[in-house]
Amino acid sequence: MGATGQKQSLVSDGRCIVEAIDLTMDFRPKKEKSVRALKGISFTAGPGEVTGLVGPDGAGKTTTLRMLAGVLRLTADRIADQERRMVLEQLGQIVPPDRYDNAMHEDYVAFRDEQHFPQGQEVTAYRARKGSQPVAVILRFDAVDGYNGPIRLLVGIQESGRLAGVRVTSHRETPGLGDAIDAARSDWILGFTGRSLTNPEPAGWAVERDGGEFDQFTGATITPRAVVEAIQRALEFYELSGRDLFDKPAAAPPEVAP
Repeated sequence: MGATGQKQSLVSDGRCIVEAIDLTMDFRPKKEKSVRALKGISFTAGPGEVTGLVGPDGAGKTTTLRMLAGVLRLTADRIADQERRMVLEQLGQIVPPDRYDNAMHEDYVAFRDEQHFPQGQEVTAYRARKGSQPVAVILRFDAVDGYNGPIRLLVGIQESGRLAGVRVTSHRETPGLGDAIDAARSDWILGFTGRSLTNPEPAGWAVERDGGEFDQFTGATITPRAVVEAIQRALEFYELSGRDLFDKPAAAPPEVAP
């Protein structure tokens, strides 16, 4: 039996929120070929919502509920593998494959920097090169001040210091409000592409409510504020010492399987 995907649940102001991400389940009866019971099931059950699973017998409704309830457990290594594969896909969205010729998912280093990446977190820096020349670095780290917890980010910075792109890889922000940081929900996160420490000027690196240039969401200011501030700190880190990352030896073994 094999299970992949992610499930998250939390209680906010007495309300339960459940999110399923790409649930997949394979059963392997003794001496028989494996049978796929679920493939890529994703949904969110928000506060006050009634969510029903509809389908014929054998569609996987009961299996889905058993996975959410923890009766069929997702193993930690399978969850990690699923997240790593998602990261690999998003690396290519930030820096297109035709812009580099190294194995970026294998060419990475890990470090800590409390000033720019607080709460003792480990940052992973994926390095894109072409003909041995630096092209960009993609930093994977958490914006620690999200409304419902840390927000995992991929922040791509070109060698020049301009943003190549930003993506959110995981979060627990409120559906319909803070989840607009996700590229699958809105294009808000795409607005950082091409920005730099001088575009806008430092005072502009804030949401509009705080006097900055970046939109906040109706009913949700804390979430976009956390993302904007985290991206600005990442750019400040790169300005100070980010280019040195290209000279450090790569970590091993590879973190993301192709």
